[in-house]
Amino acid sequence: MKKLNIFSIIVFSLLAFVACTDENDHIKLDGDSSFVKPVLEQNVLQNFVVEQETVLSDSIGYWKWTKAEYNIQAPPSYNMQVDVSPSFETAQSVTTTADTYIKITYDMLNKAALRFVESSQEITLYFRLKASLGTAEAGPILYSETKQVTFTCRPSIKSALYIVGDGLVGWKNEGKENVGSDLQLFFADQSSDADLKYTYTGVFKAGGMKFPTKAGNWDDAYAYKGGKLSPKNNGDNYASAGAGLYTLSVDLKTLEIKMEAYTKPAPVYEKIGMVGTAAIDWDNDTFMEKVADHVWVTKSINLKAGALKFRANAGWDSNWGASTKTEQEFPFGKTGGEDFIIEEAGTYFVALNSLSGNYIIIPVGDLP
Repeated sequence: MKKLNIFSIIVFSLLAFVACTDENDHIKLDGDSSFVKPVLEQNVLQNFVVEQETVLSDSIGYWKWTKAEYNIQAPPSYNMQVDVSPSFETAQSVTTTADTYIKITYDMLNKAALRFVESSQEITLYFRLKASLGTAEAGPILYSETKQVTFTCRPSIKSALYIVGDGLVGWKNEGKENVGSDLQLFFADQSSDADLKYTYTGVFKAGGMKFPTKAGNWDDAYAYKGGKLSPKNNGDNYASAGAGLYTLSVDLKTLEIKMEAYTKPAPVYEKIGMVGTAAIDWDNDTFMEKVADHVWVTKSINLKAGALKFRANAGWDSNWGASTKTEQEFPFGKTGGEDFIIEEAGTYFVALNSLSGNYIIIPVGDLP
């Protein structure tokens, strides 16, 4: 009996020890009233315009904040959130950090804006800190007060991409003097680099092609290897599907390339010109050069600030303009019935694909 009592005491003691140890292994937080949210300070440029010349990496301010207090040893994690509404119903994460300081750049704010809009416009963004314990956002969530930044954003524009080779025009890639002849520019349905899809509809020849990203540069051209595009000119020529009317499509994100026969009606025009107050006037055409069937180019034209359209054979039976009156896309896009509005006078490279309705209007100095 005595042995049994001693055994019972030992077992009870062990259970008590385990229970005590288990309880101490779990961190217990005090009541919410003892937590301290981070206090956010913002010092940033306001009411600026992101322009083509803007150096996006430049610093324009900072956020810094006091540490969130949870009354435990574990360090808090901070998620800087952004939304176009102060209610943060569609909040997006800008960055997550364990620090208490973030440098603000043009690029950071512009990219944040383009999560909510697609065109250049004035926008007000709201920011707040979301504090939590650890990267899994455990424990009570603490939010800072809200700060805001107002500025005019600019969509990130996809770069020009060229086609060179005897499968289309020729192999000359010596510099910008070849742009618009042997160096043909791909067209694109939109200017934003949200996708990197390019297209070219025209009469191809039996032959090969490569796809330079810069005039006169072969090192950064896309070649063809293993059924896909291959960057850094690491591969062979892409062989055309043969002589005839085709649409060549590439996607620089997926590196996919395809060439499909164009089977729709293909009207042929004797000449295509530009008219409008941005060119000469509405009665006199500035005629373009046909560099391949259905592809018309003006390598260098001085345009004024004003309106512009394309038309065939100096008449209005067939004409091409912008797809919208406002928020027009440059340098790439699809045509419609509205006037193009050229906002800045300058020297431009202009191209029109009369089959696909794609256009390019780009300052000559912006050609890569």
